[in-house]
Amino acid sequence: MLSIAVLAAVSFGLWRTWGGSMNKGGEAEITAAPFQTDEAHAVIDIDTKREKSIPYGMRGVNNETSNKEAFINHSQMIDEVNRYGRLGFIRWPGGTNSDVFNWRTGMPDIDYGAFAFGPDGTTHGPHTTFRLGQVKGGEHIADYIELLRKTNTKAMITVNTTRQTAEQAGDLAKYLYDNRVPVIYFELGNEIMFFTSSSGKSTPYYKTAADYLDKVRGHYEAIKRNYPGAKVIISMANSNKPEMANAFDKDVFAYPDPYWDGITFHRFEGDGKTVPEAMKSANSALEKLVPLIDTNYVPKFQNRNTPIYLGEQGVALGGILESTQYHGIYVAESILRLSAQPNITYLAGYRLHNGIFNTNAVRGGTNVSLLMEDAYQRGETVDPALLSYDSYYHASSASLRVVDGAVNYSSAVWPAQVTGGAESTKTGGSMPALYAAAYKGENGTRYLVVTNKSAQSQQISVRMDGKPVQAEMRKTYTTANDPAARNTAMQKEQVAIRSESTANPVTVAPYSVTRLEWSGAAPDAPREAWLYAAEPGSGGTVDLRWYSTTNATGYKIKYGTASKTYTQTIDAGQALEYKVSGLTEGRTYYFAVAAYNGSGESPASNETVAALSVPGIPVLRHAYAERSGKVVLEWQPVAGADGYRIAYGKAPGQYTGTIEAGNNAGWLVSGLDNDTRYYFAVRAYNALGESRNSAELDAVPRRLLPLAPRDLAIKQESGPSITMQWKPARTEVAEHNFEDGTAGPFRAEGWKVEPHPDRNRKVSGYRAQAGGGAFAVWTDTPQGQYEGEALVEWTDGTAGQAGVAARYVDRDNHIRFVYDRADKQYKLIKVTEGKEQVLASKKESGNPKRLYLFITVDGNNIYAKLNNEGTILRATDSSLPSGKFALYSSGPGAWFDTARMYAPNTKSYTVYRSTKPDAGFEAIAEGVAETAYTDSGLPEGQRYYYKVQAVNEQGESVTFSNVIRKN
Repeated sequence: MLSIAVLAAVSFGLWRTWGGSMNKGGEAEITAAPFQTDEAHAVIDIDTKREKSIPYGMRGVNNETSNKEAFINHSQMIDEVNRYGRLGFIRWPGGTNSDVFNWRTGMPDIDYGAFAFGPDGTTHGPHTTFRLGQVKGGEHIADYIELLRKTNTKAMITVNTTRQTAEQAGDLAKYLYDNRVPVIYFELGNEIMFFTSSSGKSTPYYKTAADYLDKVRGHYEAIKRNYPGAKVIISMANSNKPEMANAFDKDVFAYPDPYWDGITFHRFEGDGKTVPEAMKSANSALEKLVPLIDTNYVPKFQNRNTPIYLGEQGVALGGILESTQYHGIYVAESILRLSAQPNITYLAGYRLHNGIFNTNAVRGGTNVSLLMEDAYQRGETVDPALLSYDSYYHASSASLRVVDGAVNYSSAVWPAQVTGGAESTKTGGSMPALYAAAYKGENGTRYLVVTNKSAQSQQISVRMDGKPVQAEMRKTYTTANDPAARNTAMQKEQVAIRSESTANPVTVAPYSVTRLEWSGAAPDAPREAWLYAAEPGSGGTVDLRWYSTTNATGYKIKYGTASKTYTQTIDAGQALEYKVSGLTEGRTYYFAVAAYNGSGESPASNETVAALSVPGIPVLRHAYAERSGKVVLEWQPVAGADGYRIAYGKAPGQYTGTIEAGNNAGWLVSGLDNDTRYYFAVRAYNALGESRNSAELDAVPRRLLPLAPRDLAIKQESGPSITMQWKPARTEVAEHNFEDGTAGPFRAEGWKVEPHPDRNRKVSGYRAQAGGGAFAVWTDTPQGQYEGEALVEWTDGTAGQAGVAARYVDRDNHIRFVYDRADKQYKLIKVTEGKEQVLASKKESGNPKRLYLFITVDGNNIYAKLNNEGTILRATDSSLPSGKFALYSSGPGAWFDTARMYAPNTKSYTVYRSTKPDAGFEAIAEGVAETAYTDSGLPEGQRYYYKVQAVNEQGESVTFSNVIRKN
């Protein structure tokens, strides 16, 4: 090992010491220490003859802002993405939240979410994020497009196949096509394996993987019809879940007609009880990553060239390494390994929100979540322009910025063989600490990215095609002495990006991700641009705007009056927008853009059509009651529209209200009178005028419609009959937040409604007074199953317990879920005849000063839930079969901000049957009082599909249960 280093030192004239300064980008020039003879040494050989082309913007991020406090198009988020550098794509609406998200309204849908997850899953997630959506005004698809356009980024779309129909998927595709959004892939669902009968985690929308592929084929075909050239991919099982993956993926591989354009899966591995143990696990996972694809996927594909998009990846979610420097090293190295694998097309990893951009506080220390909840209680919305976030990079994102600075600016990857260097431990052995890959920059720059998984600095000598690299290099890197280092709101740069000049050989810091770059060749001819706007204006003009491309020195506009026949060319220079004039109103024009530089001209961009006329009339597809005082409208978008306006009133054709809906294809109309019929129409507009109104639809908002039943499943299936069963969904039946100055439904001795001690918050709450009772009882608690929620804050240093109680009979007979400040534990306590028994307990996690606490009773099962974590404590007990919900506080230190009650409110059910999975359903049984039904006398060999709708005195549930299949 030493002889290699000595030879390298002689040939390169080593042992230089670099001074510290600031570079032009404002990053610190770090003083590099002289090489030490005790450093580990390695040689990295780049082989440019073994080249794999990679797509433009191969690397992107997942994003889940719709259920968070962030605004997706906030100016600071846009600025942070641009400061980060090029991102190839941003996934929307994201991962888990896509299962409950309605792209039409821009909000999580309560009806989708109340039954999406397992039997002990909290309803808090959908209801809380729905409230967030109202306060934010929704996260509309137009907001997402604004983010893409202002950051030069493409789309990766997750289609909600569990709750939305093929028609809705088709309209989504049409909207994106009409608005010229560059979509890389449409994903048919997120982590679908969890929604099959065998998973046991979520509502079983699909019997098997084959059933999933049958049911989403309609979504696939609708997307293909409405977005010409679309690439539509399916969800396979997460590779780190072998117990699910084996059966699910086997069905996919055996499917007789693989109609899809590619596959996606997720992988999260690397955890342990200690950091060293977790690092060993992560290292083993890295080493197995490419062999897993080459062995478990590619040979089993019917088409071995099937593209693979890895949509989410990282160390174990919620594990000891998440958001640490080692997490960044792990994802960075997985990118280096995977980018050279032939089937891999695109790679996501880590997050935009709570990754690159964090919103846990605004400048001045205000908690954004608190600000949102307070605004909801006051009936207000939050203006994003007034928020100034105190954002920072997670350690992982800082490291990924280093690797993305190479991958997303390159056209090809080259293998880089590492010889020598230190070793890192893995489960059951060791592996090289260094890993490297090289990239061919489109602008002529050459990149080498190196990860170091050891605590040792490493000295590397770089060779390209057998020859030492002589050029001066730029070294950009992250490092940390502690692999578990994290950035926080208080310590934002424990892991920071550093940059300095260097020569070959190069010192690679411990626990680091390093990018080396140097000039290599003339720039490539630019890749094609993307023309995203062709907006007609008055006076025979069209405003064009397009994405920039790497190393373009200018752009040419090409257009004509027939598709692909361009009779006119305009050189727009370096501009990214241009107003084309001299056009004829009433005619249709076809535009494309080509980028150029000294090495040549790109192919023409996507073709964009601009009709110099008023847009067509939209089709108003649906109008339905959503929640109390609210109606959802859904319409089919039309080409050439800049936006839509909603007209509504209480009589047919007589519209007294107008809503500006922007450039969206749906809207949640609020502030309506319950039990009153409203009539709606929608019209499209652009700069040349406004269309006529659509056909009219009507709807009646109701205070408390039932939610669709959940967990429809086959209880018994044999010959000509099937017995099915389901569970009622809980909905929010009551809420009280004390803003009216009263205790509302609560009865208590010695409790008082009072303002929060922080008067700037302008909210009221409920507090036990010194010498008063410990319980405040919700007097009209529903009978049977229910869930109670309360938001509690500790406003002083008083010790004691505070929380929520269920099945409260009196102070000597109840079950309560509390946080105990004395021993810092969450406890589920049963009290019978005055005797206390701790049924379950858990040490505190997170910030115990402000807590969402839930207690759920379901037969003999009691679930205690915390914040968005779901169930943290559970017990089975039959000694207290009934009782009220209550707030509990052993003293005056706890202040209750709000309380809510959830319960089933269904009176009966209607069962539907069809021979198709997504159409042709007819009611076969109405007024079903039980949560089970048997359909018999069916012909042998015929496949049937079933779904169930909930009914109460106010009407029917907006949607249906999951669909099950017989045979």
